[in-house]
Amino acid sequence: MRHLFGSKVSIWTRTGVLLSSQPVAGTNGSWTETALAAPVPLAAGSNYVVAAYVTNGTYYWVNSTNGAFSDGLIGTSVFSSLDAFPTNTDSGSWPLVGLRYTLTGSAPVT
Repeated sequence: MRHLFGSKVSIWTRTGVLLSSQPVAGTNGSWTETALAAPVPLAAGSNYVVAAYVTNGTYYWVNSTNGAFSDGLIGTSVFSSLDAFPTNTDSGSWPLVGLRYTLTGSAPVT
């Protein structure tokens, strides 16, 4: 996972099932990549939540994004003030955390 902040990164299903999380070793304000313990297979057409947990209150975001990238779409921004599944929406900012991924197989991604 790629992130500009956080003490832990995680990926969840849209319904709040934690798929993976990993403590972060990096400096807030510098892009860092944190490998998950094992690859997480993602299903085409499904929604996921990528999150960075912050213990010191410092986080980074952008105020506008078109959300589209070659293999998907970034949707609603969500957050939580706890180390938990984020459910609070924020329509005006998107945290700077994301995935580095590899496509496998030959089926088109919708």
